Amino acid sequence: MADSRRLLVLDDDPTGSQCVAGIDVAFDLDPAIPTEVLAEPGSTCFVLTNTRALDEADAVSLTRRLLAGVLADPVTREGLHVVSRSDSTLRGHVIAEPAAIADELAAHDLAVDAILLVPAMLEAGRYTEGDVHYAVVDGEPRRVEDTDFARDATFGYTHSDLREFLEERSGGAVRAADVLSIGLDDIRTGGVDRVHEILAAARDRRWVVVNATEYSDMEIVAEAVARLEAEGRTLISRCGPSFVRPLAGQSGAEVVGADSITIPEGRLDHGLVVVGSHVGLTTTQLRAVQERGTLVEVELQVPSLLDGRREQYLDEVVERLREALLEDDCVLYTSRDLVRTDDPAESLAIARSVSDAVVEVVRRVRSVKPAWVVAKGGITSHEVAANGLGIRRARVEGQFWPGQVSLFSAQEAPEEVMGAPYVVFPGNVGGEQALADVVDRLTAAVAAVAPVAAVAPAPDAARATATIGWIGLGAMGAPMVRTAGAAGFAVRAFDLSPDAREAVADAATPVSSALEAATGADIVVVMVATPAQLESVLFGDGTSNAPGTGGIVSALTADTTLLIMSTVGPAAIEETVTALDGITTHVVDAPVSGGVARAGTGDLLIMVGGAEPDVAAVRPLLDALAANAPVVGPRPGDGQRFKVVNQLLCGVHIAAAGEALALADSMGLDLAQVHEVLNTGAAASFMFGDRGGRMVEGAHDGAAFDEVRSALSIFVKDMGLVSEAAREVGQEVPLAASAEAIYQCGSELGHDRKDDSIVFDVLRGEKG
Repeated sequence: MADSRRLLVLDDDPTGSQCVAGIDVAFDLDPAIPTEVLAEPGSTCFVLTNTRALDEADAVSLTRRLLAGVLADPVTREGLHVVSRSDSTLRGHVIAEPAAIADELAAHDLAVDAILLVPAMLEAGRYTEGDVHYAVVDGEPRRVEDTDFARDATFGYTHSDLREFLEERSGGAVRAADVLSIGLDDIRTGGVDRVHEILAAARDRRWVVVNATEYSDMEIVAEAVARLEAEGRTLISRCGPSFVRPLAGQSGAEVVGADSITIPEGRLDHGLVVVGSHVGLTTTQLRAVQERGTLVEVELQVPSLLDGRREQYLDEVVERLREALLEDDCVLYTSRDLVRTDDPAESLAIARSVSDAVVEVVRRVRSVKPAWVVAKGGITSHEVAANGLGIRRARVEGQFWPGQVSLFSAQEAPEEVMGAPYVVFPGNVGGEQALADVVDRLTAAVAAVAPVAAVAPAPDAARATATIGWIGLGAMGAPMVRTAGAAGFAVRAFDLSPDAREAVADAATPVSSALEAATGADIVVVMVATPAQLESVLFGDGTSNAPGTGGIVSALTADTTLLIMSTVGPAAIEETVTALDGITTHVVDAPVSGGVARAGTGDLLIMVGGAEPDVAAVRPLLDALAANAPVVGPRPGDGQRFKVVNQLLCGVHIAAAGEALALADSMGLDLAQVHEVLNTGAAASFMFGDRGGRMVEGAHDGAAFDEVRSALSIFVKDMGLVSEAAREVGQEVPLAASAEAIYQCGSELGHDRKDDSIVFDVLRGEKG
């Protein structure tokens, strides 16, 4: 039914196209671009309006002006559905922008019957059920009113029930009682006919809440919308990224690999990374790229951009970069030494001057035709595309991970840019290795342009015959399953989330229960979060008859190898071994470290504890998942002991960084300078560099602690495991105990869901 729809998506920030592929995106606000793209029925065009960064009046004005330009062409009006694409956690001009769209459509004699509110983004754990919107935070579903998103300084709210939310955000103009609802039962039992019936009752811009926990829910709604539109009705949508996919007639994620990235002929063999973001994660990711030693570094020294020799300095940088790109991949980045002033206007001018310099360098370098360009940082990515590369229109080809980091190809741009892969990489996205992993995938694509004939190795016999039952498809489990599947293993995968099961269907066989996954498996992998979850997987929780909640112990045999990859502490592993006595003796303890990106590329560190024959049985799987999987002890639990030591060091280092910077702040020192200077000497550590950078940001803007890369609650749990392990062997751990007390204090202050770098505030005493 989407074949005749023309879908115009007005996107209020640069990331809304992360759930679709093969669709054009306008970086320029010229309405001629979407008008041309939408000339054919069944087409979709995103326009990056970035209105979330504008005040309401400017957002409304821009929305109406752009839409008016599109509606001026009578062809694009036929079958037009306008989407106001925004935040899946309900931020943005949620009332004003759809109203502006409806007003402009009315000015062109198109009366809007209904406004659909569909904020789901399933890839990020945001969904609606019972009219209540939820966000998964650290693996736990929460009503969005209970998350930090609801406390946004500009777009905050207090209701998760979307009908009440609309009344709140409209100041009572939209009454909750007047909002229609399409429930999950309407969708799954009544189907398209029932949804059509509900929508048909909507007139005069009636708001309609759409519940959705799976893509299939939204697909049914999209079909009902198409049927109504074919009957002459006019509907518009306010939605997160996920609903755009079925509206555009697409299904499934398009994850790009090296073999699916096209490098046009005539380009260099080397590419360019542009890093302009100063957030702590970006600094850490840049360091990871540098540590791999795969890029020539070209640094823009900020002080040199602000004095009288700016133009000469830029000439030197451009020439150095142009020459380097002939032989190597390069990274252009601004120096980490931020120049600050007490005058806000002057600070803004400095930031603008630095940004302009980055864009100018890219503009002058693009003529050598680098193989690809990666822009790191939300603002940077838009500036580099529109003003540095001169891209007016690009096509989103897919994402490097489902819902994250989009790959574009330039479709309307200067000749030297056309077709070149362009990667938009937001500043606060991905693990510490994610940027390096993207670069590796792009360089592999370049290498594949001139493939060398090779004989494919025969699959390892163990991979061809061993059957894997996998339980737990969270942030780490899902990419690990994909890696195992890509390596040739036959995997049956289960998670309580149906969407998580569906997301790995291209690499594994999804099953409906943990018991089904384990039955008949040679190796059963458990990848859950806590000791209680491990116990529940094995023996059931005794509280539910729901599918997937029963224990798997009945499926284990004397020949089954149980591979526990969760971080649950040595005591939980030893209790498991005891409980399984007489059922199976083959238990391998193998907690992982390395983050989501490495899980997806098979580059994890896995600390293995277990008897030699048992480890040998799982060795092919471990080698597929890890760059390094050493045996650290002969007993199940030894791997956990190693992981406990690892977490002790990490937890103490973070607390020490917070304490040092709190002292520096109390003494009136410049925190940015303290961090920069000490991070080059003997006091440097990974945690001081990474978390210390986040602490410096948080000291200047407390909202930085809301950008969670590692939640405080993780170290509350892990330092508890450290203490438990220490008590078991009678070892005093005074530093760990002190660090644990700091994390516990932060938890008591309500900081569980904030970034763990907030220990700075806890130690500084800023509790408000």
